[in-house]
Order: sequence, then structure tokens, then C-alpha cells
Amino acid sequence: MKKIIILLIALTPLLTTGQSAMDGIFKKYSGNDGFTTVNIGPEMFQLLANSNIQLEGDGSEEFTEAQKAMTKLSSLRILTCEGASSDLCLRFKKDVTSSVPDNYLEMMTVKEGDSDVKFLARQENDGTISELLMLVIDTQDVVLMSFTGEIDMNTITKIGSAMQLNGMDTLENVEEEE
Repeated sequence: MKKIIILLIALTPLLTTGQSAMDGIFKKYSGNDGFTTVNIGPEMFQLLANSNIQLEGDGSEEFTEAQKAMTKLSSLRILTCEGASSDLCLRFKKDVTSSVPDNYLEMMTVKEGDSDVKFLARQENDGTISELLMLVIDTQDVVLMSFTGEIDMNTITKIGSAMQLNGMDTLENVEEEE
């Protein structure tokens, strides 16, 4: 019996590999009143990457690049709480900020007026980013976005631009500075 317990304890880290630090937050708040949840799985990214959508104008090349980048993503989850000053959103914000593990790197923080945008990343030993979190807090909303997969900043910027995700334009400024 002791050996089984020791084996289970030893295997626990393997069972949690690939899970997001924010899984508990998404489970707790998804589907609740006052929250909007979007979950995009790997199948949707593959579908979009393999689609033959033709766009008019300058955006078609950008979308083609985004399609290639999408093959590296395994999920995108968005959780939004409207009414940032409500007790519900304040609790959500507190839960999110206290749930971010210490090993996540703060990639960037942008403060503009009443709006704060934070990018946090879980970086693997080989230097790739396996999860990128974006937390947006302003006077109207609190938004948590979680990208998982094999991620680089170019990937996220291209996808964010193609999907017209609010807040992702902030990453374009980082690329220009590099």
C-alpha cells in the first residue's frame, strides 16, 4: 500500500503537466451570471488553419501568416466580467491575480489611463512559451485570456490581429521595440 501511495505522489506532476494555471479560475467562473466565456480548442485552430478563406485588401497576407501560427496553438480561453467595480468582478480579479504561479514571467505591463494590461508567460526549459496569459483591467471590464500551445510573440500577434482581439495590439508595440 505504501508503494502505491508513493508511486501516486511521484506521478502527480506528470498528471498536471499541460494543465493551465488558470483551469480552476475558468471552472469557477465559466457559465456564471455576469461572465462571458469563450473556449477555442485545437480542432478549431486546425479548421481555421486549413480553411481557404480569401480576404480582400491588405489583411489577406496577415491572415495567411496567422493560419500558419494557429497550428501551434492548443487552446484559447477568454473569460470576461462586465462591470469591473462590482463585487463579483473585484473577487474575480483577486482570484486571478492570486492564482498566477510564481514561475510565470511578467512579460509586459501597460498602464494607460484607467486601463491595465498584463502579459504573463510560462516558459519551458527549452525557452518556448507554453502558456501566455493576458489580464485586462479597466473601468468597465476584467478580462482573462489564456493561450496554450507552442507559443512565440509573433504567433500571438498574428492571431490576435487576424481575430481582432482587443488588447492584442499592445504586443505589436513590443515587436517594434525589439
